Amino acid sequence: MILICDNDASPRAKNLQGLFLDLGYPAAVCPINEIKEHLPAWFFVTFCDSFDNLRRTPYDKIFTIAIDNGFVNTALNATKVTTVNEALSCSLEIVKSKLGISNGGQFPFGILCRSVFFADYFIEVRNNIIPLTNIEMLIFKYIFICSGENIYADKSMIEKYCYSPASRGHSGNVISVHIANINKKSEEILGSKIIGSMRYKGYYIINT
Repeated sequence: MILICDNDASPRAKNLQGLFLDLGYPAAVCPINEIKEHLPAWFFVTFCDSFDNLRRTPYDKIFTIAIDNGFVNTALNATKVTTVNEALSCSLEIVKSKLGISNGGQFPFGILCRSVFFADYFIEVRNNIIPLTNIEMLIFKYIFICSGENIYADKSMIEKYCYSPASRGHSGNVISVHIANINKKSEEILGSKIIGSMRYKGYYIINT
């Protein structure tokens, strides 16, 4: 769960979120003063000129990647990278580590995580392939990550981590449709739903 923080919801932060989403990794973007509304997060990505403000928040113990050429006190549970590409590379390594993916789980065409194999356009569960669209894959991944942390994924958090800010505000009902589509495909192929829901709490992955 990647949280991109800046002094405000800046174009550079939104652009960075777009890169993560395009790569198929759920990521949210928010001003530093709205971090609480976007937690839990595995780590922050920010910019050197915003780093000090981020470290003055109550969330200063969360690991941070800071981008640019400014000064970053790396003793404060942080690392500095000079380019966006370096930030993407560093972030993806952290994500793999958080998911427990070792070299043995990485293949040229996908990644094995727990009991699910993730490829670009499908997941494989119990030796059966379930094709997913890009947005279905993002939503499934976010719910999958939350389930691994033993938390529910509610619609508001799915919207923040799977949609760009420009797409928000009208995606609530669409999220339900996407989840229903994922379950329909799962029922047709596996004979059972793959995503469950708990009223007033959110969504979770049914034991795969």
